[in-house]
Amino acid sequence: MLTLARKNVCLRGLLCALLATTSLAAPALLPQEGPRISPVNPEVQFGTVWAGERLGEVFVVRNVGDEPLQISNIKPGCGCTIMSSYDKVIQPGEEGRIPFTFDSKGLGGSLRKTVTVSSNDPVQPIIQLRFQAEVLQAIKMNPAKFVKWRDGTNEVQTVSIVNQMEEAMRLEPIPSDMPSPFSYTIREIRPGFEYALDIDPTGPFPLGNTSVDLAFLTGLERQPQVDIRCRLFREKGIEVFPAEIVL
Repeated sequence: MLTLARKNVCLRGLLCALLATTSLAAPALLPQEGPRISPVNPEVQFGTVWAGERLGEVFVVRNVGDEPLQISNIKPGCGCTIMSSYDKVIQPGEEGRIPFTFDSKGLGGSLRKTVTVSSNDPVQPIIQLRFQAEVLQAIKMNPAKFVKWRDGTNEVQTVSIVNQMEEAMRLEPIPSDMPSPFSYTIREIRPGFEYALDIDPTGPFPLGNTSVDLAFLTGLERQPQVDIRCRLFREKGIEVFPAEIVL
């Protein structure tokens, strides 16, 4: 006769065999009806990059439906994202590639950008893919993008330029062929590492918008040039017509 212990061993073995058989016999997942989009890598991590680097990556999406998936439009959420040619039709069970390039020029800090994908998926016709990056700047400027004035507020404005690298920089103006209505003075705060650029809108300025880029060489490999955009808007005066009324 079997002892109680031997009976328990036999029962456990039988149970394991039944579970294994059931697992092997389980049917594969069936494709969903119609075209269905499923991102393989919905978020790309670039990690830490230097401003000015151009990095390429590829989003991958899978068609988990039973009809061809058609990608009708790709829309980047930022001018820093350049899309390349992508797979417009993805057959059932196959994967499609959406390559792109991230241009970090002029950017800095923690960034999270999106790419919007439109397709013929009846359930989710629009999805968003994302990428993240931590962009380090060799040179930090404040204001970072441009300096602007309005007519009547023509005071001198100062741009702070700080070298965040270990090697010293220089700030050497790049000559322009055109005369500039903006003059400037460079002040060294910490030679090779910190400067102040005092910009004076000396004019003359026509009516409307005037935009001029001031360019400087730095001598740094990571960021060999800095550009500062100066903008001034001059409004029209009040015109009266006719100028004189005779009664």
